[in-house]
Parts: sequence; structure tokens; C-alpha cells
Amino acid sequence: MVRWSGNRPFRKAFTLIETLVALGVLVLVTWLWRPPLRTLVTEATQDQRLLEALQAAQALQMFVQGQTLTVAADGQRVWLDKPNAKQQMTRYTIESASSNTVISQLRIRASGGQMPLLLRVKHIVFVELRPNVVAFTWTLNAGPPVEGVLYGATR
Repeated sequence: MVRWSGNRPFRKAFTLIETLVALGVLVLVTWLWRPPLRTLVTEATQDQRLLEALQAAQALQMFVQGQTLTVAADGQRVWLDKPNAKQQMTRYTIESASSNTVISQLRIRASGGQMPLLLRVKHIVFVELRPNVVAFTWTLNAGPPVEGVLYGATR
């Protein structure tokens, strides 16, 4: 409905002040909600990293299943001998690797190269419980440590 005020039509609309007040309220609400949203994003990131670590543990278990496992004296690496496609034994090393240029990682290394298994690993410890049974603890850069057991060849 158009009302007339003098010679010009009068229309209802937002004024500049009403628009600025609405923007101010929007900024205030956004500012107040920032900490809870940041917490949710941080927790989701930690959950994602923990899920990646658990998936890496499962993949590692599938890789070592049925193989002979040997833990190094320092507890920082595990060796296993596994037949390759030509039925020749290949020695694999499961270890933590880090340098100034590479993100710390858990990797599987062989004579032909390496395969990163998990990134952002701060510390790893392997402990031989009995022959071919190795317990591990991975400490990630963020989130809780991941513990598990690798089962090699059964006798």
C-alpha cells in the first residue's frame, strides 16, 4: 500500500540506522558464538585424527598378519620378513620418521622405498609381549595416545 506524503509517495522501508543496528546485532551474536564453534571444530579434528590412527592400526595389523615380528632393542621399530611377488623374503621396517622438512610420520620402509602409514605422530613405542606379539603405543601431536597389539605368525 502506498501512502502519499505531500507530493511524493511514502513507502515503508528500513532506514540506515535500522540496518546498522541489525548488522551490529549480527556481529555481536557471531562474536559470542565464536568460542563454542571453535571448540566444536577442534574436537572434530581430534576425532578425525584418532579415527585415522585407528584405521592405520587396522591396516598395519593386516600387513603383519602371519609374519615373523622382531622388535628393536630401543623399542622404536619393528622388523618383519614377508615374501614378495617372486616369493623372495623382503625385510620391512615399521618405524617413526621425522626431520625438519617432513611431518613426523609412522611409515613402513623396505629396500625399494617407503610408505607413510600415519602422519602427525609425536612418539611411538613397540614392546614385544611374546614371540610375534607386539604391543604399540602411538602418541599423536593432538589427541589421546593410541594403543594396540600386533599379532604376527602363530605357532
